[in-house]
Amino acid sequence: MQSIICQQHGAPELLVLEDRPEQPLQTGQVRVAVKAAGVNFVDSLLIGGTYQIKIPTPFIPGGDIAGVIIEMADNVESVKMGDRVLASPGIGGFSEQVILNTAQLTPIPEGMSDATAATFIQANVTGYFALATRGQIKSGETLLVLGAAGGTGIAAIHMAKALGASVIAAVSSSKKLEA
Repeated sequence: MQSIICQQHGAPELLVLEDRPEQPLQTGQVRVAVKAAGVNFVDSLLIGGTYQIKIPTPFIPGGDIAGVIIEMADNVESVKMGDRVLASPGIGGFSEQVILNTAQLTPIPEGMSDATAATFIQANVTGYFALATRGQIKSGETLLVLGAAGGTGIAAIHMAKALGASVIAAVSSSKKLEA
């Protein structure tokens, strides 16, 4: 199984592709064939060793994945082989396969692409937390979203609208404005 490995903190160019042995499943786990992995800002911070949590090397980066269940522990009943799922393992997603607990899995809705599913969790959870929990935005309020063409910016626009707010979206270029 191939994985992208961070052997030392630094620039993304230092990442290497390695073959790693498959690990056995434990109780309550499934093996997911990764079809798409999100590349988030936090991944670059973890690779660079500049995130608030410094993960010891070597490690497999990649915080968000979308894939298909290809193996299940004997006791797993909440999902089935072939289910399309998304998950946020925190690290480990830049690999051909990941082992996850069933509690980490979310079914991918019909019609959602693997690429969209793999970028869904981090951006949307960040947007929701910022607006609903921290900002306590209410219906009828107006939100200015700076960096509105990025993953979290786009998520913030959708979250704010879903929460009943009006949105002013700001971007730094005409190309980003098209997005």
